[in-house]
Amino acid sequence: MIRQMITALLCLMSMAVSAGDNLFVAEDVVWAKDGQCELVIGLTNEDDVSGMQFDLYLPDGITIQKNERGREVTQTTERLDKVSVICKHLEGNRYRFVIFSMRAKPLAGNSGALFSIPLEKTDAVKKGDYVARFTGINLSVVLDNKNTNCVVGPHELKIKVK
Repeated sequence: MIRQMITALLCLMSMAVSAGDNLFVAEDVVWAKDGQCELVIGLTNEDDVSGMQFDLYLPDGITIQKNERGREVTQTTERLDKVSVICKHLEGNRYRFVIFSMRAKPLAGNSGALFSIPLEKTDAVKKGDYVARFTGINLSVVLDNKNTNCVVGPHELKIKVK
């Protein structure tokens, strides 16, 4: 009985605090023959956002470029000043991204690119359209001086290989 009352109270409290429009942005890309390709990850946010997490599923034969240490590469923009981006290859074509500030500092600005993800492809990837999927897109939104989880996904984009 007490557990049910606490659950009901928590539900009512979560309805009292509502987030504004916060939109995860990742647009379709074209991969020119023998060229390079980057996925640009952006955010249009009405609320202060202090972090983000999502999983990216890439098509077979497409991976994220790695640096000399064997870690996945990301290239941040000025919106991520003093904010960390961690990418971990989980399994198969699945990668987890965590974007956070150790001081819970909100991301700079309210629209535009946050970072890009340079991709590589094998020779097995032929001309055509491929789909990349983003799942579990969660934002840490600052409302009433408290961090609140805000789900804004899933999302898909097309990778057109020429």
